[in-house]
Amino acid sequence: MHARKSYSQSGSPERSEVARGPWLKAAAGGLSVCEGARTRSGSSLRSPVAEARESHNELAMTRNLWLPGAINAIGSAQSDACVCTSLRMLSRYASNQLDRVVAGNGITLTEFQLMLTLWREGPARVLALARRLRLDPVPVGRSLARLEQHGMVSRAQPWRFSPWALERGGAVHLEVLEPVWHSVDERLRSEFGSELVNALIRAVTRLPAWFPRERRGWFDD
Repeated sequence: MHARKSYSQSGSPERSEVARGPWLKAAAGGLSVCEGARTRSGSSLRSPVAEARESHNELAMTRNLWLPGAINAIGSAQSDACVCTSLRMLSRYASNQLDRVVAGNGITLTEFQLMLTLWREGPARVLALARRLRLDPVPVGRSLARLEQHGMVSRAQPWRFSPWALERGGAVHLEVLEPVWHSVDERLRSEFGSELVNALIRAVTRLPAWFPRERRGWFDD
């Protein structure tokens, strides 16, 4: 049984409506298809997009959360701006300055923080370092492995729970980076002001005890 062909007024065969896709406007019969919305002789079926927009406009929001950092600072300065977004933007702005500095010395910001922790607090296991820096143990272990390849850190035994220690090569890197690190820190303190800086440090100090996601083989106590 052959499929029936449809012909236009000129007599040339046309494709079916399905084959022509959703964007269809047929002159005959008053049929209009656009994004799946069909309109026939005055009756209409609105598209899901239009219905969603109308429903969104009718919602009565109990609180209006702003996204901070707008070019027009009038709306961005509201006290009910999103706290999480504010901290994320502030973190990216501040960390990018130090990130560029340490990247010039062939390490990442996380690797720099790990070496600083080992330098100031002594040898530590992966899990302890992850808890100290509020990081996941897996990327911490990978960062330590990269630093080990460059002779900056080491461990007495190649075991997962063996403590890591800072090597002379890592200490030399920190000695080179320390003046630049202090320069970036002083610039940020001056830009943000002592009130905000002290509030941020107090907030981090008051954070509750943090434990990374439980993974098989990471917890040995």
